[in-house]
Amino acid sequence: MTSPIGVRFDPLGKHLQDPYPVYAEARRSSPVFFSEKLGVWCVARYDDVLTVLKDHETFSSAETLPRPKGMPENVERFLDWYYDDFPPLALSDPPVHSKSRAVAAQGFRPRVIANFEPTIRRITAEHLDKVAGRAEFDLVTEFAFPLISSVVLELVGIPKADHVDFIEWNRKLLTVLVGSHAVDEPTLIQYGRDLEDWRGYVRKIIEERLTDPRDDLISLFAHSDVRGHRVQGDEVTALVMAMLAAGVETTAAALSNSVEILLRQDEWASLDDNPDELIAECIRLNSSLAWITRVALRDTEIAGQSIRSGDMVSLLWNSACHDEDHYPEPTAFRPARSRDTQELAFGHGIHYCVGAPLSRIELRVALTMLRERFPNLRLVSREPSLYRPVATFRVLDSLLVTAK
Repeated sequence: MTSPIGVRFDPLGKHLQDPYPVYAEARRSSPVFFSEKLGVWCVARYDDVLTVLKDHETFSSAETLPRPKGMPENVERFLDWYYDDFPPLALSDPPVHSKSRAVAAQGFRPRVIANFEPTIRRITAEHLDKVAGRAEFDLVTEFAFPLISSVVLELVGIPKADHVDFIEWNRKLLTVLVGSHAVDEPTLIQYGRDLEDWRGYVRKIIEERLTDPRDDLISLFAHSDVRGHRVQGDEVTALVMAMLAAGVETTAAALSNSVEILLRQDEWASLDDNPDELIAECIRLNSSLAWITRVALRDTEIAGQSIRSGDMVSLLWNSACHDEDHYPEPTAFRPARSRDTQELAFGHGIHYCVGAPLSRIELRVALTMLRERFPNLRLVSREPSLYRPVATFRVLDSLLVTAK
């Protein structure tokens, strides 16, 4: 029987702008409930979310993004490759996941990421120059997303002249995966051609790096061998494409969300003292990841609620990060709060975000350099910000700021 909250819960509608009151209600009265709008079981409490994340043998990641149906023939061929031959890390289970992750992790070791910091600082300075002197600018569309896109693309090893094409290819991939219902068939056929061009382009760069390695992640992935785990050819291609799809949206949104929190809390100057502590609290308070999904592989229970094999389970990330049993006064901004609880900002278990070290340094560099360049930054309006109705992510539509 669907609970009252399961009937009312509308994360992309009436609860989009401020989901936290309904999350608190769910944790008190229906910690595991079936959402009629989403068609999934929703898990609201921290401990239950952690239980699911730890049990990848019961809760699979492999079918959490259902393959689009009724696609044109050329798109179907690409999806065969994407879903069946070389699934991305986020959509795979062991042993496929284990092999790719072992190699991908080599690119995100602290020593490797530390070597990239001068490059991240240079790119950040370039993007700050673009908004310098402006009376006001949109931090989301004119700084955060362009910056993080540039950082990821350059570190991966994509020539700057091709960055715009890559961003557009990635947009088309996301449209095919989750937005094909809004696109006509001729456009989808063209997208299929474009995605094949993308795959061919990445293959070509990988071949070049095999004979002429450089100081970039494509070269590292193509030459890595971790205890016999090595990715080759199209495995590297898929790894690179997945990185670009996953590594931009969450970090760029986290950057925008963090700036908004710091400005609303009048904590902008506090970045001068302990940026890492402030960033951790910003991510906890309003994570850019709204929820993630798993599929039950067998009949089981979560907090006493029966879950059948094949049921989809949505872990309400931002609800777990506001659980009163782990975070006293969860809606309060308290950077100095105890961090002895297992933080969920970047996941947990075998799907803990492999790019977390890069994301952390991107956020620290971007925020501290933004603070140095614009010490008097403030919001143009104190009205509540609006979020885009995007499944899974919590992304600001815009954030107008001024330093005047």
